Formats: sequence, C-alpha cells, structure tokens
Amino acid sequence: MICKKCKNEIEDDSVYCRYCGKKLLSTPKPKKLKRANGMGTITKLPGRRRKPYLVRIYVDRDGERQRITYGTYATKTEAEIALDNINIKGNVTALFKVTFGEAYRMWSETHFATLTPKGIGTYEMAWRFLRPLENTRLSDIKTQQIQEILNKAVEQGKSHSTVSKIALLASKICQWGVQNDVIDKDYAVFCSVTAKKPPSKERFSDEEIEALRKHYDATQDLRIGVVLFLCYTGLRIDEFLSLKKNDYYDGCLHGGNKTEKGKNRVIPIPDSVAMILERLLNSEGEYLYSSATGSKFNSENFRKRVYYKALESAGYTEEQIKKRNPHTCRHTFASMCAKKGVDPKALQDIIGHKQIETTLNTYTHTDTEWLKNAIKDL
Repeated sequence: MICKKCKNEIEDDSVYCRYCGKKLLSTPKPKKLKRANGMGTITKLPGRRRKPYLVRIYVDRDGERQRITYGTYATKTEAEIALDNINIKGNVTALFKVTFGEAYRMWSETHFATLTPKGIGTYEMAWRFLRPLENTRLSDIKTQQIQEILNKAVEQGKSHSTVSKIALLASKICQWGVQNDVIDKDYAVFCSVTAKKPPSKERFSDEEIEALRKHYDATQDLRIGVVLFLCYTGLRIDEFLSLKKNDYYDGCLHGGNKTEKGKNRVIPIPDSVAMILERLLNSEGEYLYSSATGSKFNSENFRKRVYYKALESAGYTEEQIKKRNPHTCRHTFASMCAKKGVDPKALQDIIGHKQIETTLNTYTHTDTEWLKNAIKDL
C-alpha cells in the first residue's frame, strides 16, 4: 500500500503511515448492541431538563409483566449504569413485592439502633395503628390509605401528638421505600393531622417564681434551688442530670442532647441563679447534681424524689403539682425570655431547637397583662 501523502510503500494493514504519520484507515466505532428484551429501556425526554434520561424497568405484578418508571438521570451514561446495576442485582421484582410490614422491619433494624428505649417505644406505639397495612405491598399504598388510619385515630380520641407520630412513622417507612427504589414518592407527606392541638402547656407564673425564690432563700432547700435553676436555664431534665462539673467554663454550661442542634450547645447562667450554680459545683460527686452515691441521677427518681418533693415542700397542692411536670421549667424559661425581649435566634440556640418555629410556637406563652403592657404606649 502506498501512502497518499509521502508516497512511501507501507504495510497493507497499516492504520498510520510509519514515515509521515498520516492516518490511512478509519476505525469505525463498534455498533452498540441492543438490550435484550425485558432488560429495561432508556428514553431521552423532550425539552430542557436537568435529568432528561428516563429509565424504565419491567416488574412482575400479579402475574403480569409491567413496565414502570425507575428514575431519571442527567446523562445517558448515568442512566445506563443505573440500568446495568438493576439487572446485575436481579432483585427488582422482589423489591416491588415488599410489604408495608417488611419495609417497617427493615427500616427499624437500622434506625432503632440509634434510639433510646423510650424512642423505640414511641415508634412501636405508632406501628400498632399502622398494622392494618402490614400485608399490603408498599408500592400499592397511597395517601388515602394512610389518611384513613390517621382519621380513625382521631375518632378514637387520640391526641395531636399521637396522631402526628403515626404520620411520622408512615413517612419514615415511605422514605425508606424511596431510598431503596421500591416507590418513587412519599405519599405520607400529603396526609393531614386533624386532631386538635392541646391547650397551651403550663408554666410557672412570675408570682410563682418569686414565691419559689423566697421559699429557697428562707429554707436553702437545694431541691427548690434546682427547680429555679431549670426555670432560668431551659435545660431538659435528662440534659441537666447528664451535665458534669467540668462542663461549666467561660461562665456557661456546655452540653445538651436529643437533636444535633441541641447537642453541645452553650447555656449562659443568669445572675439570678449564679449562687445556686455555685452550690451545685461545690457539691459531692462528678455530676452537677449527683445521686446520693455520687453517680448519675436516674431521671424517674429525680422527678419523684427531688422535683415533685420540692414543689410539695413549697406548698403546692397535689392538683397543682400534676399540672406542672418538669418540662414546665423549660416552657417557663422560654416565656420569660420572650417577655424580656430576648432575640428569638439567641433563644433558639440556648434551647437547642432545629427550627425556630418550634421555639416560638411551642415554648413561648403570652398572658393578658403582658399583651396589655405591650400596646399601652401605642
């Protein structure tokens, strides 16, 4: 063969001339093989889209072969990889047969490992209401079926909190299905919780706070001092009992729990309870408020032996005590801050809420006199 450029003789099967480097033979791209029947399809959707490549797969449902949408992808290569992975796993049909109950169990195996026994108990309570859907395929469940269960719970007189937890669990199960490509939408998020919200939760009034302070000054009962300390810091009971003395530095306590926003937050100490903090720091034990043995106080024992006993010694009746559980202190703190004009963002950080709406809607309260004073100078 003669090179067309340099006219030198070269081997017949040469792709490039070994003298001048000219490309002699074109190398056509190999024709891509067509996918076998039943292996899924890739379609480019019309128009301007971020993810124009649509992947459809074939699933056996009730003895029939059905083609359903699996997902959309930004590039054809991504779509091909996704489709190849589906066919390699060969478990698509099995996934689409997963029942609501199986999805709950698979979700809980992972999620329950991160929860406390109390948190697990909350989800198990919610599951008892969702159990009628246990044997229904997750891919067949729609919003109406979940909504009917929520409505039934409302008819049974369940609280807004309980119904919300049922809806939350249903959504968690559906989200598991979306993440594992069993379904393509969380239908539980479209449900509405119609149960009535509970009335505003109790808080200690300004007069009650003053009475508790006078009683503490007169008796130096540290149990009452602890109640005041909780009212002026907004700490949850478990957070307070978990704090160690070395968690106090730079004039603040550093700790917290429950949520990412609530962990390791900075909790300033008002001057009004600085002397109570000093007594706690000088007490026996590693913790800020230790048990008699110097170990961490059990929260249930704390409620019975410290908190409620303190209110009892301060003259509260049994009926009054029932209305003021330990979380009342947290409500009281947020309400006092709101009345003093504390910046809502600062209050959110001190309390440790992820959403500021939670702080404003749940933990702050108004009273008639405050409202009157707020507009008297208009």
